[in-house]
Amino acid sequence: LVWSLVGLGGLSIAIAYILESIGGVGLSWIIDPYSGTFNFLYYFLIVGLVEEASKYFVMSLRTWKNPEFNCLFDGLVYAVAVSAGFALFENVLYLIRYGSSVVFIRAIVSIPGHICFAVFMGSWYSAAKKYEKWGDLQKKKHCQALAIIVPAIAHGLFDVISDYIETGFGLIVFGIYVIAMFIISWKMMKRMADKDTQYNEMHPGT
Repeated sequence: LVWSLVGLGGLSIAIAYILESIGGVGLSWIIDPYSGTFNFLYYFLIVGLVEEASKYFVMSLRTWKNPEFNCLFDGLVYAVAVSAGFALFENVLYLIRYGSSVVFIRAIVSIPGHICFAVFMGSWYSAAKKYEKWGDLQKKKHCQALAIIVPAIAHGLFDVISDYIETGFGLIVFGIYVIAMFIISWKMMKRMADKDTQYNEMHPGT
């Protein structure tokens, strides 16, 4: 199941590429593509939202009704597997297009970044499954939406800030953001691991 999610993560790149191409063209019809506003909206609405939604789509298609999805920590594992596959195949494409010069920086920043986005996604995804088990469909839908929105915002911020990495101040802000994101995602992962249990053993209020 996990390895299939890694493969589906790679497949989600194709979905994201098609949607990003359409969205980029559509946005350029509305806003000057050379403006700062365009870059801001492109990173958040096109890149961040589309890529995270594509990951979520293939993950939920494969796991939501799968009987193996029976523990709180499972959703986080699934999201990380999909993101790892996405990052792996994306890096191959970058290597082909830009050469080996981009490999190092992507290995130490971009790949961990995708994993952090996945932790945010998986946390809310698992919560959505929990609420479904409890019969609270309103909170389930709320958590499903957050499983896309939260990582999309984190992804968009990552890309926007990285645009200014060549300036001294931009590099500092980017470094602080990445470190903060790593710490937050690590704490979320640790908390979920400590509380991990099967859904049928959990009760409302847990």
